[in-house]
Amino acid sequence: MPLPSVSTPKYELTIPSTKKKVKFRPFLVREEKILLMASESKNQKQIVNALRDVLAGCIDSGKDKLDVMSLPTFDLQYIFLKLRSKSVGEIVDITVKCPKCESVNPTQLDLSEVEISYPEDHVKEIQITDAVGIVMRYPTFEMVEGNKNIDTNDIDSVIDVLSLCIEQIYDQENVYGRKDYTDKDFKDFVYSLTQSDLTKMQSFFDTMPAMKHELNFTCIKCEAKESVTLESLDDFFTSDSPTSP
Repeated sequence: MPLPSVSTPKYELTIPSTKKKVKFRPFLVREEKILLMASESKNQKQIVNALRDVLAGCIDSGKDKLDVMSLPTFDLQYIFLKLRSKSVGEIVDITVKCPKCESVNPTQLDLSEVEISYPEDHVKEIQITDAVGIVMRYPTFEMVEGNKNIDTNDIDSVIDVLSLCIEQIYDQENVYGRKDYTDKDFKDFVYSLTQSDLTKMQSFFDTMPAMKHELNFTCIKCEAKESVTLESLDDFFTSDSPTSP
């Protein structure tokens, strides 16, 4: 006689970039183990792969199969946090460093309070000239993984990412989309721009939506009332492990 199966509850969340509602279930014990092992490895590729596989198994997007690797990075971070909160609990223990005396402080984070920050000056459409413009797309984990060795001091490396994040180019007569042109075509286009044009494109990334949370605490050593901003994947990935912003 087989052992009884345990049903898992279903929850609903809204994907920030698309506003689409999806259902999800909490992590199972075996999935929690996969995430923990990936985190302990400190290997970014292993962490990304674990995150992709676990989220794909936990999310029920209905008839349309959700490709988690094609979602913007801030979407995946947000979805992971919501799954984590329903799997382990909304209140988690973390440690943060005091900006004043650098002492390590144990504190708690309420995952239900973490949301996506949307800068008011963020736009996806960039006007290069009076006649030519660009529509940008958000970087995905798939793009990040394919360009994991990006060097911000290397112009070729930066151009690779900028060109991949162009959704389409348009002028007064035509729209030039990715399905009709190669990555090299878009890269050559970016190389033809001026430094001023690149600065306009960079503003898209600088103001991109991001998962940020300001955490207030009182330092146990100097007793100063301080706050730190949590925003990277490492800050939220393993809530039971010490993290410092």
